[in-house]
Amino acid sequence: MKGLSSIESDWLSKYSRESWRYDETTNKVNVHGNISITDSEIKVLPFHFGRVDGIFKCSNCISLSSVEGMPEDTRMMYFENCKFPEWWYKDAITNKLTIEEFIDQNFIPLYEEYKDFVEEYPEIVEKHRGFIKTQKFGI
Repeated sequence: MKGLSSIESDWLSKYSRESWRYDETTNKVNVHGNISITDSEIKVLPFHFGRVDGIFKCSNCISLSSVEGMPEDTRMMYFENCKFPEWWYKDAITNKLTIEEFIDQNFIPLYEEYKDFVEEYPEIVEKHRGFIKTQKFGI
């Protein structure tokens, strides 16, 4: 990747009122200040963030299903009204997992604690159907 396209630059300018810089050495965007993403269509960030020295916030990103590209370093990170609970994103990031890996590794406690929530996602239910069947029927 060489630099950012005008579309990517416009995207950054829309969600970050602060200054930002693309580092061609690391292929990451560093933000001096805050970034607040409110894109209900976004599934994955369009590029990787390095350092955000303010707050990194995703609000109403109801399609956000990936932690790819999340900042490596930030003062605070929030996920409000996104596809998954905030702590799922944060645990996945902390443990260097994808959301899918996080769910796979933690499915049993997640299902037991958040059964109604988990069952709203057919792709998760289908993948773990054997466990769910065992729980429902005591097999």
